[in-house]
Amino acid sequence: MKLCISRQIIFALVILLVSPIVLCAQSDRFVHLEQKLDMLAGTEIPALNSSVDASFSEVSIQDFIRALGKTSNLNISIDPEIKVQLVNNFSDAKAKDVVLFLCKKYQLDLDFTGNIVSIQKYIPPPKAPAQAKVLGIDFDKNTHTISLDLSNDTLAKVVKKMVLETGENIIPAAGLGNEKVSIFIRDVNLEEALKQLTYANDLNLEKSEDNIFYLKRKTPGLPQQTTQANQGGGGRSSRNRAGSGNFSIQIDETNPSIPLISLDAQNASISDIIQSLSERLGYGYFVLDEPQKNVTSMLKGVPYEGVLSHLLGGTGLTYKKTGNTFLIGKLTSGGLGETKIIPLLYRTVDKLSEVIPNDLKTGLQIVEFKEQNSLVVNGAATEIARLEKFITEIDLVVPLVTIDVIIMDYNKNRANELGLTAGIADAPVTTNGQVFPDLNVQLGGESINEIIGILNGYGLFNLGSVSERFYMNIQALESDDVVSIQSVPRLATLNGHEATLRIGQTRYYEAQTRDVIAAQSTTTVVTQEFREARADLAIDIVPIVSGDGEVTLDIKVEISDFLETPTNAPPPTATRQFTSMVRVQDGETIVLGGLLDKRKSESGRGVPILSRIPILKWFFSNRSRNKREGQLVVFIKPTVSY
Repeated sequence: MKLCISRQIIFALVILLVSPIVLCAQSDRFVHLEQKLDMLAGTEIPALNSSVDASFSEVSIQDFIRALGKTSNLNISIDPEIKVQLVNNFSDAKAKDVVLFLCKKYQLDLDFTGNIVSIQKYIPPPKAPAQAKVLGIDFDKNTHTISLDLSNDTLAKVVKKMVLETGENIIPAAGLGNEKVSIFIRDVNLEEALKQLTYANDLNLEKSEDNIFYLKRKTPGLPQQTTQANQGGGGRSSRNRAGSGNFSIQIDETNPSIPLISLDAQNASISDIIQSLSERLGYGYFVLDEPQKNVTSMLKGVPYEGVLSHLLGGTGLTYKKTGNTFLIGKLTSGGLGETKIIPLLYRTVDKLSEVIPNDLKTGLQIVEFKEQNSLVVNGAATEIARLEKFITEIDLVVPLVTIDVIIMDYNKNRANELGLTAGIADAPVTTNGQVFPDLNVQLGGESINEIIGILNGYGLFNLGSVSERFYMNIQALESDDVVSIQSVPRLATLNGHEATLRIGQTRYYEAQTRDVIAAQSTTTVVTQEFREARADLAIDIVPIVSGDGEVTLDIKVEISDFLETPTNAPPPTATRQFTSMVRVQDGETIVLGGLLDKRKSESGRGVPILSRIPILKWFFSNRSRNKREGQLVVFIKPTVSY
């Protein structure tokens, strides 16, 4: 007799089995609420024991709770989002029983804060997530034996765990990953376990010379690739026309240790390309996560790992080489992370990570290893290869720029002073002064009378004598002052880095601070301190070497000098500065500055009218002339070396 059971009957049975469990959980919740209400009614909230008499129809639950709290003197609130219309009749019922009744009927929950009762929607606790099935694979590392307890498990997951447990390479054929396998076997070596697994699930097992196990179908169910041998040019080629898109592969084996691959793909499956290429080269591969994308690309003369990096770029997948076998999958699949040290040959690692684009740093951990001038990178092999290529492109010789600077500061002063001054002093004046090399003499009254007596002896004049307090100053001075300062500093810096020179002097001056403290008597506190004033020769140059060998210089020059040293005051300074940006050839000298300063001044004083008559003005006036010339020139010569 054939037994038939309808879906409705099965559903009813499930409901009957599950309902007691659900009702039991709900019952436990309401028991807990009832116990809580009873406890609070006897301690903190006695209003829960008050009697309720009410009859109503089509009343919102919020209005009813508001009336209940008012009539029972009960602090109670309800969530306004609860949408329930009540039709009830309560007679001599306790407030706690009414509240518990509403919770049971409308799936509500209670929260207690002191003597306040809050009614809110009941939110069931989240269900515990279903635990993933644990594969029955147990490998004993001491005896190198394995036990399998599999029941309708996915072959890809089984193979992945066997590889991770044993360290051996097991590769299923394309399309076998989703096959279900079952077996129970205990304490056998890996090869025997694989033989029994393939036998029990209608598969074939092959072992290569590299001790790699291949799982294949007995009856292939997927379209196979057609391969054409091409003996010309020292290489092989294969072409795939099955599935979406097509691709062709040519292998140049002129150098057998590093075969070079040329790929021409048009919307071809990445998985098909990797499978075909690996089989042609005899490389083992194990796909932990299948590439789901197609690619259109053309490559020429690229090694196998370069092709893998290109194909897997942007797919979120990576690869890791173990012997002659390549593991392909996501970095999170385990065992695919790689750590590599990338040394730098020409530039420093300091702050190099700031230059790397964020796109190249995604998914990578980069640490600067200054002791070896290297970067330590951890992450996917494909992403590390992209980063290494970028670093190789920027790791070039950084030019060293030597800058010769010649600063010439030329100053010339010429002063003339000529004149005659006479007057009467308070006391007799003696004759004194200097006659050579400059004339600056003061004649007293006695000396002047002697000169008058000599002149009277010739009979040309008959002058009287002067008072002993009479004096006369005669000045005839001329001075030349030439100052030439030449500074020849040499600076050296790397391309794009600033070279700085500071040479100067420091002077100190006294400063006083007076603080008046007002109390019963006023006290003045004087504080003395010495403050600093500087005059520097400062040069800042940033060289940038362009591709044609020319050098762009960003130049800032500032020259300060002390003019004099006053007492208890900041010494005055004269500052000359300029900023320039120029472009010169390597080894070419440029001239900057050339600031020419000419000053000419003339002053005089004397007797009105007489001081302006030619010849007589020299006897009735005092005149001085001052002429000053100054020039600042800066010569700069950059020299580039590699």
